[in-house]
Amino acid sequence: MLIQTAYNLLPNKASCNNGAVLYGSAVSSMSAALSQLSHVKFLGMSNYSVMRSTYNDIFTRSYSSSRIAEGVGRITKGYTENHKFFYASTPISTWLGVVLAYESGSNQADPSSTAFSPQIDISIKVLSGTPLSEVGEADYGIRLDSTNGLLLASIEGADAIVGDTRVYTHYAESNIEIPNTPPTNTAPVSPRPLYIPETVTISSTTYQVRGNIVSINVSCSDCKLRHFTTFDLYQAEL
Repeated sequence: MLIQTAYNLLPNKASCNNGAVLYGSAVSSMSAALSQLSHVKFLGMSNYSVMRSTYNDIFTRSYSSSRIAEGVGRITKGYTENHKFFYASTPISTWLGVVLAYESGSNQADPSSTAFSPQIDISIKVLSGTPLSEVGEADYGIRLDSTNGLLLASIEGADAIVGDTRVYTHYAESNIEIPNTPPTNTAPVSPRPLYIPETVTISSTTYQVRGNIVSINVSCSDCKLRHFTTFDLYQAEL
């Protein structure tokens, strides 16, 4: 059954008094409204900004002036960083889309290397206990790299006066085409929506995942994460 996304008004109050028998359009309207609540309007979304200094190395020079950098920069070949974001999934959270902002290095920034190889792995882990801690994998996740969307170089141009490199932010995303079956991979795969299973069994213990807080792990190589957004994907059919 298709679920419309536009707001659906409830029937007239006068025709829905307690004890009254409803049929026809009133029942249809109420059914559609309830389907929207459970399938569209309670979808989740979260945004995570990665706090970093916006001042660049201009302070190390022999004159006193400053500016706010467009990016962080200072990415060396082999640079890595890891992030954990907690996401409160809803009882209907199943597939998650991802959009992120990042900065990468380039071959201009490291003369000893022919090219940088930015790579971002994203996975979902199960949380349990008090305090919450990771107990296993819910989804081994996806890998973003230069073969499927990450730009190799985010460094563009230079300041003709001070030779200062300006670093810009790029964006990447998972695709939003929902697979026909749940994933079975045990290593990161090409971009697809992340999956939140209803339950996961780890070391003979079954954990409820969907509807609980999960940990989204983001590992970056040859790049720096600036912002991360994830959201439940709308599914047109129940």
